[in-house]
Amino acid sequence: MLNVQECDLLQPGLFEDLNALAAHGELLEIFDREQLEQLVHQGRFVFSRNRDKEKSREQILECIRQKCREDFKIFLNLSPRS
Repeated sequence: MLNVQECDLLQPGLFEDLNALAAHGELLEIFDREQLEQLVHQGRFVFSRNRDKEKSREQILECIRQKCREDFKIFLNLSPRS
């Protein structure tokens, strides 16, 4: 889920960027390198717990990309006072 704050809505091109990310399945581009590495680490843990065979970094990232494509949601956080 991507939480979009009210102040973010004023950013030029925000919805075009979000649409492009979702349409092309490149949602991982919203994460920085450290966050991606944390996702890979968590993915390795999940696969090992499920007794799946060892997966490469790229295989884990592809699984995460697929899950993002399937489950991506945008939550708009608006205040009634503004």
